[in-house]
Amino acid sequence: MRATALVTGSSSVKNVERTAGVHRNDEVRENALNQFNLGKILHDLTLEVHLPDRPPFTVTKRVGVPARATGRQGYQLPVGIELPITYTDDNPQDFDVDWNAFLDAPDRKAAVQRAAAHESAAQATAYTQSVPGMTEKTWASAAAGLPSWMESVRTGKMKRKAFNTQVDTLSRIGQMDPDLAAWSKQTLDAEGFSI
Repeated sequence: MRATALVTGSSSVKNVERTAGVHRNDEVRENALNQFNLGKILHDLTLEVHLPDRPPFTVTKRVGVPARATGRQGYQLPVGIELPITYTDDNPQDFDVDWNAFLDAPDRKAAVQRAAAHESAAQATAYTQSVPGMTEKTWASAAAGLPSWMESVRTGKMKRKAFNTQVDTLSRIGQMDPDLAAWSKQTLDAEGFSI
């Protein structure tokens, strides 16, 4: 039977060092094939499993993730990805990820990129908020750079879409005053420099 599982936690299994007289453990994250997006990378995944006619439940499993599934060679599968799974009615916790269906999905690459970007933004926001004075410092830096970015739009050195992406990203991760970002976009709109 088929169902879905949402990735809520993801960490790739670390390499196990080779020592004298001891072979490398099977749980190895990197190998020569990963650079070609081949092979699998072991992950510890926390999954929110959604089965028909049952409440969702959470499970943590060690899973061999195809290197191609991460979207970037050697990286971990980002949280927020929905994976197709197959299971038997006998034991709902006994399921397998259907990697072929996931890799064949037409929007898979875009979904992985969106999830990775969202995860990176969340990490940047958490970092900015955790360091005392970082928010003020980054807001001041963005405010100092804003006039030159706006001038670049006015002179055609920067596309308006790129400007919007820059100020929106900085605002989203807490490194720019959102009111200042909104003001700059409204100002450029009023001057006729819209997208």
